Amino acid sequence: MFGSKVESDFEPAQMNKRLRGEFEYEQDRQARAIAIYIWRKFRRASFGELATFVTNCVLILLATIAALIYGGQLGEMRHTNELTKQALDASKTANALNTARIKEDQAAFIVLQPPQVVKDPDASTYQMTAQFSNSGKVNANNFDYSVVLYKKRLPDFTDMAKPRLVHQYREHFPPGGTTSRFGRAAVAYANFDLGNFSDSDMQDIKDFKWTFQIEASYSYENGFGDSNQEKQCIVYSVLEHRTDWDDCNEGHETLRRLTKNKKVSLGTAPQ
Repeated sequence: MFGSKVESDFEPAQMNKRLRGEFEYEQDRQARAIAIYIWRKFRRASFGELATFVTNCVLILLATIAALIYGGQLGEMRHTNELTKQALDASKTANALNTARIKEDQAAFIVLQPPQVVKDPDASTYQMTAQFSNSGKVNANNFDYSVVLYKKRLPDFTDMAKPRLVHQYREHFPPGGTTSRFGRAAVAYANFDLGNFSDSDMQDIKDFKWTFQIEASYSYENGFGDSNQEKQCIVYSVLEHRTDWDDCNEGHETLRRLTKNKKVSLGTAPQ
């Protein structure tokens, strides 16, 4: 009983070993048969057949080499194309940056300069001129502007009179300091005749009773294909240490504070 058990335990292993041996023997036998067939074929083959066989082998070898070379060239071409594309992208980026720098440096840029309140010594009257300037290096085109003059009561900035409007259009507005083909300076301005404005009115402004306010709206093309639309609001301030025009937000706050301080110093501020 012991012997039958040992036989049953080792039988599968022995069978597998025998099968592997038979399989390896069969592989060796087939390889020897193929080698004998090829040897007999070559021994019986004519010179022409051998030449054809060798030629075919050489052609296959050359085709393989050519395929490898072509594959390498194709990879190199792809790499070169990628480098070329990167160079073109870098060139486009550089051109865009250069164009942006040129535009920033040369594009037309228009602003309203602080108006001048000037007394005519002969007529004893005052004129106010609001002038625009182009600080760019190229013409501003289709420059359309409106300037409105207000007379504002302080400190609440209510209207004291009907606003006065000046509207103008310039097809081309050159940069500052240039002249037209007729030899005249190219300017854009709004001129207001203040009529019966007198020295006593100027004193009222200094006493913070009322003041002038200008609102300008304008549009133009900057010479690089861009259309700009701008608005400015400035208020006239005559202070002890300066006479100037301030932005409306800042100027209103300053004049309200100064008006209140003036009334307090005079004892007329509301209790």
